[in-house]
Amino acid sequence: MTSRRVTVSLPEDIADYLSSKTNASAEVAAALGERMRRGQATRDALLAIGFELDDDRINRMRAEMPPMSREAKAEARRLRDKLRSGEKSASTA
Repeated sequence: MTSRRVTVSLPEDIADYLSSKTNASAEVAAALGERMRRGQATRDALLAIGFELDDDRINRMRAEMPPMSREAKAEARRLRDKLRSGEKSASTA
C-alpha cells in the first residue's frame, strides 16, 4: 500500500499522545482504519435490516442529532456490557 504525507492540526492532548509513540503515523492509520471499518459494519447492518441509507440522509441525521451526553454514553456502555455478559434483559432498569 502506498502512503502519502498529510499535515493536520490536533488538540493538544492528542498531539501529546502521538508524540509519545514511536510511530505516530501507524497509530493514526490504525485508529482511522478501525473507525472506517466500524462505520462500514454499522452501515452494512442497517442496510441488512431494511434501512435506506445514502449520504444525504446520513448527513441530515447527523445535523439533527445532538451529540450524546456523557451520561448517555455511560448508559450505552453499561447496556453494552450487560448484553456482553449474557444477562437476559438489557433494559435501563
